[in-house]
Amino acid sequence: MEINSVCLFAEMHRTVLNQILRQTNTHLADGPFSVLAHHTRILDFDVKRRYFRTELDRLDEGIRREELAVHVRRSHVFEDSFRELHRRSSEEWKNRFYIVFEGTGFLRPIRTFANFY
Repeated sequence: MEINSVCLFAEMHRTVLNQILRQTNTHLADGPFSVLAHHTRILDFDVKRRYFRTELDRLDEGIRREELAVHVRRSHVFEDSFRELHRRSSEEWKNRFYIVFEGTGFLRPIRTFANFY
């Protein structure tokens, strides 16, 4: 019965609760509003997204990720990037990728790659 009354109160004051949650630095699951973590229909999308990202960061703590190079030629940006990424395992996709342009200058290809995708 107590949880139902808290949920009813939260539904009635949804806007104010979401504003408070946007302004607080306390993680949703640890703070005074932890009951709302199990009743996410009350939360706005941006509050849910912040909660989700924080939970992902918690899961990722202590795991050191590699940086993997993706070698591409300027003339074959799409084909080379597809080939390089396609051959990576699912575990490797959890790492951070960085782009290495082969046989070209430095700044112009980065702009080309960023504009291409």
